[in-house]
Amino acid sequence: MKSMLTVVALFIAGAIAAVAQPKLEVEGGTTYNWGKVKVPKENALEATIKMKNVGTERLVFKEIVPGCGCTKTDPDKMELNPGETTTMRPTRTRWNSTPARRRP
Repeated sequence: MKSMLTVVALFIAGAIAAVAQPKLEVEGGTTYNWGKVKVPKENALEATIKMKNVGTERLVFKEIVPGCGCTKTDPDKMELNPGETTTMRPTRTRWNSTPARRRP
């Protein structure tokens, strides 16, 4: 009987842990389309992305790694409690002066 109670207690603890977790929601979807742009006069292109923790536990950003060295960003907050939002402002700073070449 005691081992059965232990199994039930572990099952309940596992179910609670599976439900209680942070969850990031990006406003407008998970990708950002820069669209068709020209090189800006200030040589940087900026966007604003809002994110919200819609989970039940605190969300912590440990590291933000852009896909290339031409984009920089950091959220306003590195930790979000449930229901909190933060804004990230990615900036594109490098531009090629010549069009990309296709390989034959």
